[in-house]
Amino acid sequence: MLASILMARKTEYVSVAFWIALCLLASIGVSRLALDADYSAYFAKDDPLYTEFKDFQHKFSRQDELILLLETGPENTFPLKDDSISRFKAGLSELPAVNRVDGYNPNEFESATSLALSHKAKSVNIGFISPDANAVILSVSFNVEAVKGTKALLESVSSVNRYIEQFDIDFAPPFQVYYSGALALNWQYISVLKHDLFWFIPGLAIMFSLMLLLVVREKMWLLGIATSSLITMFLTLGLAGWGGFILAAISGFIPVVIVSLCVAYAVHLFFGWRNALDEGVDEQKALQQSLSINIKPLFWGALTTAMGFTLLVFSPSPPIQDFGKLVAFAVMVNFLVNLTILIPIAKRAIPMACSQKVNRGFFARIQVVSWHYRTLFLGSGLLLSLLAIYSVSSLKFDDDAMNYFPDSNLFSQSKLKMEQHFNGVNQLYYVVASQEKETHKPFDGVGIAQQDYVSRINQFSRFLRKQEEVLQVHSIVDWIRFYGLGSNRLNQVLSAPVQINAQASRLINADASASVVTVDLIPMTAAELISFEEKVAEWELQNDSEISIGQGLSQSIIFAHLSLSNAKTMLYSFGCALLFLLLIVTLLKGSFKLGGLALAMNLLPLIWVFGLWQWLGGGLSLGSAVVMGMMLGIIIDDSLHLLLKVDERECGKGLSKTFTSVMPAVAFTSLLLLLGFALGLSSDFFPIVELSFLSMLIVAFAFLFDLIMLPMLMILIAGGEHD
Repeated sequence: MLASILMARKTEYVSVAFWIALCLLASIGVSRLALDADYSAYFAKDDPLYTEFKDFQHKFSRQDELILLLETGPENTFPLKDDSISRFKAGLSELPAVNRVDGYNPNEFESATSLALSHKAKSVNIGFISPDANAVILSVSFNVEAVKGTKALLESVSSVNRYIEQFDIDFAPPFQVYYSGALALNWQYISVLKHDLFWFIPGLAIMFSLMLLLVVREKMWLLGIATSSLITMFLTLGLAGWGGFILAAISGFIPVVIVSLCVAYAVHLFFGWRNALDEGVDEQKALQQSLSINIKPLFWGALTTAMGFTLLVFSPSPPIQDFGKLVAFAVMVNFLVNLTILIPIAKRAIPMACSQKVNRGFFARIQVVSWHYRTLFLGSGLLLSLLAIYSVSSLKFDDDAMNYFPDSNLFSQSKLKMEQHFNGVNQLYYVVASQEKETHKPFDGVGIAQQDYVSRINQFSRFLRKQEEVLQVHSIVDWIRFYGLGSNRLNQVLSAPVQINAQASRLINADASASVVTVDLIPMTAAELISFEEKVAEWELQNDSEISIGQGLSQSIIFAHLSLSNAKTMLYSFGCALLFLLLIVTLLKGSFKLGGLALAMNLLPLIWVFGLWQWLGGGLSLGSAVVMGMMLGIIIDDSLHLLLKVDERECGKGLSKTFTSVMPAVAFTSLLLLLGFALGLSSDFFPIVELSFLSMLIVAFAFLFDLIMLPMLMILIAGGEHD
């Protein structure tokens, strides 16, 4: 009945008009698509730690900057004998987008009159020149509008890059420039997204075209599958534009997931059609038969997949939330597009004599062998599952947001240079507030000039320097000692802020009620960073004082907490997905045993993969944590095709026939998903590489469970014998 309605000519006209109208509406949304290159896109605007960090940046003049590391060859040291640095800085300062250039100063000493802090000339390059004098640091601050939005940011940083390239050509300076800092990080986020899309989109088109041409071959089916996939993708992009969804670096994997799923779902209909043709049914009835057999598992498969991706909305990271929303939308839309676009196109298909027939013999032999050696398979599966569970029990949270890029990436190269010449890029900032933070008047001689405050800073710094993770500690005490400021002189300086240089303004807030203690750390993972932070919090608890020490702040620590929070929410979401799966299959089959079987057959592949992942040294990170709920919804689709197409009351012969007819489609869709996810391995963004690798393993293991374990256990549960 449904097939007849869908294949009616009037229905075709209505469907075409409906989808064309939606595509026209979506085209407006597509025109509004915007990529977000800012690392802050990964944080919710009401995230307390992120909000505190941005407030810290504002109060202590630490806006996001582009850091340039200038490295000389082994034959040169800074200061250079020529004026190339002065020319270089002058040219940078003249760029329209640049507000100022700070950091290393070729005129190494500043006079007492220019600074009004000391009666002696002092070096202004402390912290900006490496101990071996082979590298210096410049910080480039941009005008606010010049870095507002991805397009403006990209143009501003690119203008600096073009200037540096031209400077190299014109003057051949004796130094090489490396890019670091928050704006370099943002720049590379957009670069990896562009790189991934450049490879993913043509890679998908070529790979799936070849696979479909080898197996499907019928032109109308190829046209229908391509059309339904393109409509689904276009409508999803339209939704992203209309909804203002955040498209960050991890979003580059969205087209891969959507297209892979679209093609996989459509292939089930094609194989159903081919099966019916092989049984001698004519083309129209074959299509009706395919639709009647596949409609139920396709619907429930789409629903469970959408449910798995919808659970990503519980992630604390907006790009991951939007990732889940967009794929869930695409899956449900594709179900409708297949019914109203693919089916009407496919009804015009003419079977080709050279078309690849469905080979069932291989899967029939596998079924016979697995049943014959069922004790061996079940025993081995149980043993491996126990080992995997043991391994998973040792799986720990671990991530490193500073190592998301490959070694060839500009940010990765600069990170290595920062570690080679300076103290690296891993820092924590602690805001230490005076005890009268709320009541004292600006510059009234109290606040950070109090003796108790200075003593507290010294006490805290001594504790930090004793920690093995700490390379160096910087505080206002170092600044005071450097300029030899006594108590009275310090009060005078704080009461006249014009006397404070730019470096000091990054240490002291506007009303002199708080200062920053900067801690340079060895390279650390997210878990190690959070562990260090907890150690500091424990020390503060044991050394209580009215002078408060705030939570550690930096890009690294807020990413660490984001990754930890994401891992926790994904685990909770995974539990919800398991319960949903159990409920769906139990209700559909009217059997709690079969519901439990479906749960086990789709849970165990994930346990095996994450057990192997832990054994290989992996952990729960931003990429790997997303995989759990997402992949559970995907792999259950093939199990549903087996479970919903077999009548367990005739489990022996019924399952044998259904198994041999369904498994070719399951095998081909698993291969398509495997190859689709394999594209992610070419990504320049490590979370996508992790997600792809784990997804590939899960698809492969899930196929093996569907091929061997599921039919065998269904027979055993029903108490039947293999025919």
